[in-house]
Amino acid sequence: MHGRKPLDPTSQRGPEIHIPAVKCMTFTRAVFPRIVIPYTLLVQNLDADIETLIEADPDAYIAIVPFGAGNKYFRDNPRANANILAFIKSLELHEEGDSLSVAKALPRNKPNQKREFEKPWTMILSGAGKNLRDYLVWHQTFAVHPELTFSALPFDKDLQSWVIMNISGDLVEKSREAQVNALGAIKHKLWRNPAFRSYADRLLAAQNVAGSTSERACRATKTFDVTYIETQDSEGNPAPIWQLTGKPLTKDPI
Repeated sequence: MHGRKPLDPTSQRGPEIHIPAVKCMTFTRAVFPRIVIPYTLLVQNLDADIETLIEADPDAYIAIVPFGAGNKYFRDNPRANANILAFIKSLELHEEGDSLSVAKALPRNKPNQKREFEKPWTMILSGAGKNLRDYLVWHQTFAVHPELTFSALPFDKDLQSWVIMNISGDLVEKSREAQVNALGAIKHKLWRNPAFRSYADRLLAAQNVAGSTSERACRATKTFDVTYIETQDSEGNPAPIWQLTGKPLTKDPI
């Protein structure tokens, strides 16, 4: 929760191999928690023709997901795609002749306007050369200002999200002791759950991870963490959550 463990999923993994222009638009160059959104969620409710293009050549596109994406964000920020494109161009990492564009999140079916975070979430960057693509995916989260904060993500069908669940309610508080206690309670509950024990045992055995059923169940929760996140409800009132994260029981790279 504090500091970085070797297994922490973070942005900017590895050395920075491309340097943006000195005169680019100012943005926060900090390491953020790594964002992993499964392919199915990135394309959910996207226009069918757009999804077909992505399916045919996923490496030709980058998913652009604004912070707070959904109905309300796109209503309040109708020029978000143009503003993001202007920022990306200011990095001056694109190659001469690149035809960059950021397409709006066009829905396949009309979203429910009463749901602020209704999908689609994803705008589509096309025309990026290797240098620009590598940098965007490496840095991943770009915080320019509150209305212009977004993540650049690959359309990768093999990635699984580290986010397990969000916990809300009166018990949620910022204290580290409370978070550690909550994490301990969650782990102990899972270690004694027959379905979870069987699931962890089966998946880890298939990956040649040695140990008993109990040892594998414990190992499956080794990367679990609880993070306090300040959020607001639809009326703007404080509504903090604890977010439970952990490495999926798959062969995804850490």
